[in-house]
Amino acid sequence: MSFHLGKPIFVMLLIALATSVVVSTRRPPARADMTMWVFAISHANSYRLRDRGPSLVDEYERKFGQTLNVNLINNRALDTRLLSLMMSGATGDKVPDVVELEINSVGKYFRFPPEKVGLLPLDEFLNASGLREELIAARLAPWTRDGTLFGIPHDVHPVTLTYRKDLFDAAGVDLAACETWDAFSEACLRYQAYWRANGHPERVAMEMSPWASDPLLRLILQRRVNLVDNHLVSHMTDPKVADTVVRYATMVAGSRRIGAAASPGGNNWVQDLSTGALGAMVTADWRVTYIRKNGPESLQGRLAMMPLPRFDPTDHPTSTWGGTMLGIPRNARDPAASWRVIEHILFSAEGIAARKRYTDIISPVRRSWEDPDLVQPDPLYGGQRVGRMFIELAPQVPEYHATPFSSFAATLLTEVLRQQVLLVDAGASETERREAAARHLRDADQYLKRIIAFSAFTQSNVAGEPTDVHE
Repeated sequence: MSFHLGKPIFVMLLIALATSVVVSTRRPPARADMTMWVFAISHANSYRLRDRGPSLVDEYERKFGQTLNVNLINNRALDTRLLSLMMSGATGDKVPDVVELEINSVGKYFRFPPEKVGLLPLDEFLNASGLREELIAARLAPWTRDGTLFGIPHDVHPVTLTYRKDLFDAAGVDLAACETWDAFSEACLRYQAYWRANGHPERVAMEMSPWASDPLLRLILQRRVNLVDNHLVSHMTDPKVADTVVRYATMVAGSRRIGAAASPGGNNWVQDLSTGALGAMVTADWRVTYIRKNGPESLQGRLAMMPLPRFDPTDHPTSTWGGTMLGIPRNARDPAASWRVIEHILFSAEGIAARKRYTDIISPVRRSWEDPDLVQPDPLYGGQRVGRMFIELAPQVPEYHATPFSSFAATLLTEVLRQQVLLVDAGASETERREAAARHLRDADQYLKRIIAFSAFTQSNVAGEPTDVHE
């Protein structure tokens, strides 16, 4: 028998035919009773791993007699799929029963009035459970739209400074004694001068990017300012914003520079810390887990931690970085069962224990802080009780309002920062830089207000009535 396309093609056709028969007769796997979508592998591990006994999923299935799948999905893909399902009105098996949303993504879901948001309001569930008092009020703010709560916080994410105590000690610098950012900057300049004189000109004191607004935003939030608040009011012209921009730019540019961006890619910032290329960096609780997992053994005992210095006495001694909520899609099959999953993940003894086993993330559930294991001496930090520091800072985290316009405001702030860096490098006086910052922020504020007025949904334009976008 001959085949005009040749034997290799003939064999491939036979294989394709055989496999198609197998695929067509194979039954699809049964859908679990409950499905949860998550975007962070550290979260998925804390729910699914069994290397230290039954997983949190196993405990749920044993306790409630239901199967639970935890599906790990890239954050961008999760947002795209979920928003598409919400806008199409999908129901049933297509919709997850519980979903995790990241704090920088949730603004997409809050573009609409509360009754149009594709997530289920959770105030009744939380109040009926009697668990509201267990949670830090400030961590409910990001997940609230016009007074309606749509998500339960997975975390608090207070931030501290982690630094190479051995390197600062060698330079004769007591960084922990610095209570203000001005004192901190002076100490870092002495640190850099010491290492330059001792053959290490590459060593920079602090991880601070001159071209990204994220680190700057954490310091502005430390000063109790949201660029856009929960009423969609812009605060770009708040005097504290201009002051912080000017002072931050001095720390990342010019002759008094103490900061530089971390090496790009993955978790290379841990390598920067371990080599001493960066002497200090802002660490949210989740970042400590990455240092533990990716840092070399030689880093053990060489680190120390301190609260954030302040610009003014009224500033918080901490800020917050990142965040996750657990929510229920409005079209979920059984909201009561979905709420049971959330309670198990966040509030149960098993859920709290799983978090402690796999991450350094501080729970927003106050009673979990009573665990004595959380405040034990930490060998990575030379015996310092860093868990206790995070717990003490957790109730002091500032409120962050996640709005549809927060990311856009951050983009505008990046350009203001860029202009400031150029002025510092050009040798402009402080007076000139402060005048320029006020002017650039005023322009950004006007632009942001126009975007909000044009884009924000109101009761009138939802109903189809004309709205004056210049109001």
